[in-house]
Amino acid sequence: MASISTPLSYPFPCGQGTKTKYNGRRIFLTRANLEDAEGRVLQQDLEAAQAALAPRFSRRFTIGILSAAGLGIGANFLGTTSFVLGLNPEVARSLRLDVLYPVRGFFRCFDTDKGFEFIYPQDWFGDQKILYRSIEKAEKERPLDLPALKEQRSPAKVLVEPVTAFGPPGTDGEVNVSVIVAPILPSFSLEQLGDAREAAKLILDKFIAPPGSKKTATLVDASTRRDEKAVYYTLDYCVEAPTFFRHNVAVYTSLKGKLFSLNVQTPQAQWSHQREEFIQIANSFKVI
Repeated sequence: MASISTPLSYPFPCGQGTKTKYNGRRIFLTRANLEDAEGRVLQQDLEAAQAALAPRFSRRFTIGILSAAGLGIGANFLGTTSFVLGLNPEVARSLRLDVLYPVRGFFRCFDTDKGFEFIYPQDWFGDQKILYRSIEKAEKERPLDLPALKEQRSPAKVLVEPVTAFGPPGTDGEVNVSVIVAPILPSFSLEQLGDAREAAKLILDKFIAPPGSKKTATLVDASTRRDEKAVYYTLDYCVEAPTFFRHNVAVYTSLKGKLFSLNVQTPQAQWSHQREEFIQIANSFKVI
């Protein structure tokens, strides 16, 4: 009995046929129908082989992507590395290769010192003012005075300001993403403020647009997400004042005595064009 994968090749006397067994049934093959039978058998063999090799191909494809990316370390010639990584963005981002190369149009800010990460558009640049202030702050925290003189100093005030910020070049700063990290009680959690909407109302009414500030804040949406480390509240809201009208997406979370907040803002008139981009940034923010 011939197996399904055995090629059917038989000599034919002119004008005659032959008999063989196929899948346990006796069939009569002529010169006219042999090629059709072979085609069906080979097609079935090919489909079976493809199904068996699919998982292996997927793994090798992923390895191939990473190998190709590795060959491009140090250069992103004509965007080739970014294109290759974009073929499997989940793998590239899980390995944080987007710290070096943009993946699907986004770089990653990965701050192990402050303990957070997020993605931002590849054509945005870091805010140099934030960088300089961070350097000055670090120098003040490492003075060269003698211990006796240091002990006589009054306690320094804690300044709550962004630790990093990015925005498009050549703009007035109205469009940007920034992150603030502030000390809090180690026992604090966002859930102590209620659910996402309850926390949003408190934040907007007390901090974003407090009474007497000539600003009004309108909540559009509030949601909650979780990962293995923390709970995140995402607030979508507008702020209007006599001199501006902005749309913001902010993410709040806390971990180990620190309150983290990411804020992305743009003029309300540009919101419809940047909505999807802002949502991707907000959803990528997490503590590490």
